[in-house]
Amino acid sequence: ALPIFHNPHRRVIRAMAQGSLLWSLAALTAIACIGGSRPLDPKCNDKYLTNRASLMKIEDLVSDWQCSDKKPFSYERKAELLQGAHDGIFPDMREKGCGHKNLQPPRLLRTPGCGRIVVDVGLGTDADETRSAVEMGFIVLAFELLPGNIESIKKKFRQKAEYTFVELSKDENGKWIVPEIPRPESFDQGMAYVFHAGLSDSESTVLLPSSGNSLVKNIHSGGGDYPVPVLPLSRVIPPWAETIDLLKLDTQGFELGILKGALPLVKQHRFRYILFEFSPWLMKRAHSGDAMELLELLPKTGALCFDMMGTHNNLPRPSAPLAEYFSVLDRGEHGSWKKKIPESDPYGPWDDIMCGWPEELAGASAGAIPPLPPLPPLQTPAVQAPLQSVAVQAEQRAPDN
Repeated sequence: ALPIFHNPHRRVIRAMAQGSLLWSLAALTAIACIGGSRPLDPKCNDKYLTNRASLMKIEDLVSDWQCSDKKPFSYERKAELLQGAHDGIFPDMREKGCGHKNLQPPRLLRTPGCGRIVVDVGLGTDADETRSAVEMGFIVLAFELLPGNIESIKKKFRQKAEYTFVELSKDENGKWIVPEIPRPESFDQGMAYVFHAGLSDSESTVLLPSSGNSLVKNIHSGGGDYPVPVLPLSRVIPPWAETIDLLKLDTQGFELGILKGALPLVKQHRFRYILFEFSPWLMKRAHSGDAMELLELLPKTGALCFDMMGTHNNLPRPSAPLAEYFSVLDRGEHGSWKKKIPESDPYGPWDDIMCGWPEELAGASAGAIPPLPPLPPLQTPAVQAPLQSVAVQAEQRAPDN
């Protein structure tokens, strides 16, 4: 067992190498009553229980994402979504009012947390979405790369008992040590583990300036001397985080590497939903990978994906195939004010894309067409129709083979 030490000033977990020994420092704030232990939200029921199923049903989307339009998906639309999931980004969730506005937390994080787990990557200077999730009762595993942002977040939450800051160091062989993250003693209140680390598909070290809050500017400016670990997400997630309700990424064009590093967890069905920012111009400028590869990555694992907001939705655009969706977005013709986005725009066109894994697509290979869901039961007519008439109705409603 790793030794645990208590620091009365700030709650911190540090991994330290001393010879062959690994020391884990966990410090608890002296003001333990801050935030306090709150009783479980009375709204917590079977729908919000900890470690609920990671595979979702299409019927869950409207309630999970607190859609304004609560009308369920029709049988025909569900069939279209399932059959096109491997090659499309669909508008239904945005059109149902399930998306969020810019700089607002996703609607899923406005539901009772009830001990559900969220991974938040890219916190900015204020970690506002992490804060909102903690206040709603979620357990948050949060990651921020930039030293300047981490210092701002520490100043903001240094007196909050719900926040634990996790710092990594290297062992004698130069390998980053991931400290053991203790399982929360109870899931009746929100809390956050804030990692000072970046995520990608391989382990590395990036040297950054000790100040500054622009990821793109800091990554490419060079000259930094502050070493920050970069690790695959699959190496950092603690084993007690069996089902993660939401993985949220906002990393200014570096989402592809992070998702590739999370693929082992994706294939284990550890995520119920993933929400990422798709910014092809930022990816191009950062030389961070192929934008089409990012679009295709999760549908190939059996995910069904929707756009939730973005700057190009003011004009019609195709949902499928993915190549056409990407082509229209990448041209930058559908800007916020229905104007073409200039090449000088610091972000370019973008979309927030949300993906979930329907039970019907579990185990489906890339491009496979899943079977249609069963027909809903026929309504019993008030007046008994002739048997031949009912048979004709059933035949008309049956899907084509």
